[in-house]
Amino acid sequence: MSRNRPLFALALASAAVAACQQARPEGPPPPRPAVVLEASESWRSVALPQHAGVSEDMPGLFRQLAGAARPAAPDRELLDPNLVLPRAAPSPGPYRCRIVRLGPAAAPPPRGRRAGRDSFCFVTLVGDRLSLTLETAARPLGGYLWETNHPGRLVFLGAEFGPRGRTAPPYGEPGAISTAGLFERIGDFRYRLVVRGPRQGTADVYELIAAPSPR
Repeated sequence: MSRNRPLFALALASAAVAACQQARPEGPPPPRPAVVLEASESWRSVALPQHAGVSEDMPGLFRQLAGAARPAAPDRELLDPNLVLPRAAPSPGPYRCRIVRLGPAAAPPPRGRRAGRDSFCFVTLVGDRLSLTLETAARPLGGYLWETNHPGRLVFLGAEFGPRGRTAPPYGEPGAISTAGLFERIGDFRYRLVVRGPRQGTADVYELIAAPSPR
């Protein structure tokens, strides 16, 4: 047995070396899985703190209020939160538009401003950005549409018209009544914009339908 000890020790050493070679293969380590980052949403760097979560919060609010509204037949598609079509960016031009107010405590329209009455809105291309002007009597707004990572939604950042103003002040300007919302396509040349209403727990839904020219 003593004569075989050197051979036995040599066999153990060879086995240990082989185990190390199997545990530590030669060559570079395998590449790590690639990390895919979502495209940057530039609107987030512009939005005011109170509007930073509009793309996450607005769908839930709209679904809740629309579900409690029990809309009439003409408004069922407009107030259907599941109806969101791809390619939300509207073509520049005039649109017929009206406003529907949701919520148990929705503010009545000011005197002389009837919610639901048709008026005109306009989409304009300013550089590489889409400008949206909503000349509804109940609540006129103006601002810009911003791309998001959602294929069927744009974010609207804008402000209400001043009492005597013919245009809206810039979004976020001191003294401006700034607002934010989601812009979606719900049909052929038909869109909606959902923004928070003047009172807590309410929402204003703007319907836009492409028009050949203003009346």
